[in-house]
Amino acid sequence: MTDRLRSTKRRSTMSNDDSSGKLPILSQKRTDDKRVLASPIDIEQALENLAGDRELLMEVLDTFMETMPKILKDLHNAVSNKDASRLAAAAHSLKGAAANVCAEPIRRSARQLEERGWCNELQDVDRLLADLHKHVDRLGTFAEKVRQE
Repeated sequence: MTDRLRSTKRRSTMSNDDSSGKLPILSQKRTDDKRVLASPIDIEQALENLAGDRELLMEVLDTFMETMPKILKDLHNAVSNKDASRLAAAAHSLKGAAANVCAEPIRRSARQLEERGWCNELQDVDRLLADLHKHVDRLGTFAEKVRQE
């Protein structure tokens, strides 16, 4: 099976799981048929996606983290202005970027925000934004630890 086909199959599986209400957790390991969140990213999958290039992974993570302040600002502005379509668009962009770096907790939060935007349901988005901030902070701390290894 080619890498491209595997990638397409993985994306297809993720889409199918999302629609069924079961969330694929890329950064989880199986334990007695239960999944336990191991880290803010699936570092093994991220390295596999980047042909094992640890330096490239750190560059990609750094770039991702550098974009976060603007993305978070866009999300907050959309919520402040009650602009559901802008919220959905910004969250959609974040969801894709998080998937690219295998940052599943951020991707899930972004997906929830995106869904709220598309449904024009802006109640409780402050809580979702707070959760997103926690995941971003956790990833920043994690990236710093990985950088020091």
